[in-house]
Amino acid sequence: MVKKHHAWKVTEPDAYLYGEDIYGVHSIEYGAVRERQTFHAFALRDAQGDFSSMAALERFAAERNIPVVPVVFRGAFASLAEMRKFIQGEHANRSALGGEREGIVVRIARGFASAEFARNVCKSVRQDHVQTDRHWTRNWRPCALRRDQDED
Repeated sequence: MVKKHHAWKVTEPDAYLYGEDIYGVHSIEYGAVRERQTFHAFALRDAQGDFSSMAALERFAAERNIPVVPVVFRGAFASLAEMRKFIQGEHANRSALGGEREGIVVRIARGFASAEFARNVCKSVRQDHVQTDRHWTRNWRPCALRRDQDED
């Protein structure tokens, strides 16, 4: 699906786009999505391996009509305790894509060098987010697709 809908849009040899592919159901099944929305970008790196700012990623993706992962908060936390409380609350909410929320990724808004990744990005997954004892590739199946009037 990514190749079918988006890979041809990224022609810059020094642009590396990372994203979440929800076409194959893993441990979480999201709600039905349009076929061209089964990939959501979450990071962009340059030839030196540096990560772009969130704003640059959003511009890059918008220019190519590539969805970006849903953003649930923009701003700064006053403390680690405040951030933890926010994340805990968000784990209780449903995903913006429908279904259960797997987790939350927190990243700094500005760009940063790849060597700074561990200091600028973290992921929190909800407790028991993996609901199966078999790897998803063993019983692979596609996600539910929504067919809209405007799709070809």
